[in-house]
Amino acid sequence: MTGAKPLANVAVAVVQCGDGRVLLAERPRGKISSGYSELPGGKFNAVEKSGQALARKLQEETGIKLDCAYPWITYQHEYSDKRARLQFFRVTAWNGAPHGCDRQRLSWEDPEAGTVAPFLPENALVLKASRLPALCTITNVANWGVAEFHGRLERGVHLIQVRKREHAPGRRAQFARRVIARAATTPPAGCVWQVVPVDPEAYAGEAGGGANGNIGVAIL
Repeated sequence: MTGAKPLANVAVAVVQCGDGRVLLAERPRGKISSGYSELPGGKFNAVEKSGQALARKLQEETGIKLDCAYPWITYQHEYSDKRARLQFFRVTAWNGAPHGCDRQRLSWEDPEAGTVAPFLPENALVLKASRLPALCTITNVANWGVAEFHGRLERGVHLIQVRKREHAPGRRAQFARRVIARAATTPPAGCVWQVVPVDPEAYAGEAGGGANGNIGVAIL
């Protein structure tokens, strides 16, 4: 019986500017997966805290000084010879202009475009998630009431998950249509609405507002 694969802890930065573009770094020559683009960051040991490692790695790799970041997504990735616990942070404030301290190429990329190649697959899920609005609400009309719920929508909520498990799919689709209609008539300035059913397979596309894979989506 073989032992478990060694586990490496990795702190990774999602540095995103105001227009939504994300900072990517090309892996330098001589390293595994050289030439691939990735989110900046790296391994750290048990002595160092993940937030400290994030700040250190950002300065070592890109020359920027971290001012503010918060933990976001953590998941484990399996390699042939090891496991990596990837701890992603959203970086909201920093100082300095990013540059490749290891002579690696840096670039600001639009995560919507999907044109970066080659790109490390273990970063792909988080890059996709970076396109989502920062604020999300889950419907709870049973407790709030319909009027209160719609009032909350007008206070800057950009991502909505329709969750009404107590109702049949047809009634959930009807409720989702009402949410989309409300968004279409009174959207906050500059707001992007996405209406995401909790069980999209049950009524994909029935709620209207376009489709994104198997998920009904309204984007204004």
